Amino acid sequence: MLSENAVKYYRNGYNCSKCIIKAAEDEYGIRAGDTALRMMGAVNNGFGIGVMCSVPIACVAVLGALYKDEAVLKRKRLDFLVKFRKEFGSYNCSEILPRISTCEMVIAGGCNILSGIVGK
Repeated sequence: MLSENAVKYYRNGYNCSKCIIKAAEDEYGIRAGDTALRMMGAVNNGFGIGVMCSVPIACVAVLGALYKDEAVLKRKRLDFLVKFRKEFGSYNCSEILPRISTCEMVIAGGCNILSGIVGK
């Protein structure tokens, strides 16, 4: 399961965005590679200042890897973002974490939303 694998990678030292990319490689067979992982490292911890959470960034990146049709991608991206904000109340780390308490919960929740959207 995507969320379980992402949390496992997180517990093994991958940051919030990298763990999702690694789990998506396992789950969906995408090959992001080392360059994509290094790129995801740049958005970790809300770009290092607590702004945009890297979980939705990584999940949208996974959608981009899975869907080439722009209309389909746009619909799925919007669906993900609406559901993420509904569940977590924000896209910003500094607003999410005081209410949620752990990054693992955000990672798992984002992955569960992503899985549901990919499964449609």
